[in-house]
Amino acid sequence: MTIDLTWLCIPIGLIGFLGAVTVLMTLSVRSRLRYAKRIQAAQARGAFDDMNARKPQYLWLGVIALVGVLGVVVTIGMLILQLLHVVVLPIELIFIAFGIFGSMGAIAGTLMQREIERRL
Repeated sequence: MTIDLTWLCIPIGLIGFLGAVTVLMTLSVRSRLRYAKRIQAAQARGAFDDMNARKPQYLWLGVIALVGVLGVVVTIGMLILQLLHVVVLPIELIFIAFGIFGSMGAIAGTLMQREIERRL
């Protein structure tokens, strides 16, 4: 007589996956906390004081990043409405808008991140 234990593959796989995700999340949080401490130390020594002198440049980067993120959210909403047959738009147009807005947000965020890294 044999015992069928194939059903154990699901809980063992699920536990292994959740364990790996937990470890990765813990390492990610630790890394972000170290980065936040570096930024706080740089703020304490005045590394970001001159950013107020050229404020319009950084304001525009933030606005472009915000428009990009909001455009991506609206585009995803339009895609969902398209799939539910509420709005009839060419799917290519939705993907092109997603790419444009996503690129805007990513480029502005990268430029802002580079400026912060330069001052650390």
